Amino acid sequence: MVNGNRNARSTWTAFAAVLLMAFAAFGAAAAVAEANDSDASVITESKVYALQRGEVATVMGIYDSGTLGDYTYSLPKGFSVTGTNQSKVHITCDQTVADGSYTVMMKRTVNGTEYSRSHTICVNSDYTSSGGADADYYRGAVGKPMDIAVRAGDPGYPIYVAGATLDEGRLAPGMSMSHDDYDLTVSGTPTAAGLYVAKITVSVTSDDGDGVDQRVIIMDVKAALAVPDQSVAAGGSVSISTGVPGITVTGQDWLHVSSDGRIYGTAPSAPGPYKATAHYGGQSDEFTITVVSALTFVSTPSAGASPMRDDPCLLPAAHHACTAAPVWGSSPPRCSWRS
Repeated sequence: MVNGNRNARSTWTAFAAVLLMAFAAFGAAAAVAEANDSDASVITESKVYALQRGEVATVMGIYDSGTLGDYTYSLPKGFSVTGTNQSKVHITCDQTVADGSYTVMMKRTVNGTEYSRSHTICVNSDYTSSGGADADYYRGAVGKPMDIAVRAGDPGYPIYVAGATLDEGRLAPGMSMSHDDYDLTVSGTPTAAGLYVAKITVSVTSDDGDGVDQRVIIMDVKAALAVPDQSVAAGGSVSISTGVPGITVTGQDWLHVSSDGRIYGTAPSAPGPYKATAHYGGQSDEFTITVVSALTFVSTPSAGASPMRDDPCLLPAAHHACTAAPVWGSSPPRCSWRS
């Protein structure tokens, strides 16, 4: 429901519109002057695009006035460049590309200086629009609350959110849309990992009429990171399978990570707890490697045993019996001869 008297704000609306137009004109003039005077106007920040296989995403290139060199690219497998113009690069991917996010890198010399720019292109089967689309990218994790401001309004400028529809794709499970007079949010707690693309149409209304505002959001939800603790003998091998490729570990230089997410290393010789932290997709989880002294087993032969025979604990089980398995912090097992 729209609150307040819209007609009472019409004067402010007209004034704000004129003021915004003046600022826009000033900004455009300043940008042109900057482009003509120096290389400072070369824009190289990263952007995110949603793309369906076989379609073409038109992404921002590297440009300015003056002398422009040819582009060079670093593209993931299955991606290709279909053409360029002064300010845009057209990129597509074939049917072999799996759902996921990919980094496209480009370089170009502008007025004698080499610039680079990278973009993230998210391929998702749920997104079926022709052509790529600018998107807003959000990282999340299973079990961690997310709160995404899809459209944040300004109470001082009366444009109201009347409703919203999910046109394409889907939200991460556990997430939902809601809105008040000014803001549209997607919030909740994701329950399943994955890359989710959603195209949302926001219906807006104001004193000047009704309209729509389309947004594409990408939710990159990672699996919850939980690394188990482990105990190991001094100088022994540590091996912890996390099942999460791409994690990193800090806190202990002797711990390493394999490409499949296995934490491994050789434990120090000094006993004690060693704490480390795993990092992945904006998450962190502290875990402990407890290093214990190597156990020494002592055997006591039963009465009448021949001192010339070997230690019974070193013989096959058929020849001796141990009262209990060793437990850290307790006495070693007592062994005796079998009759």
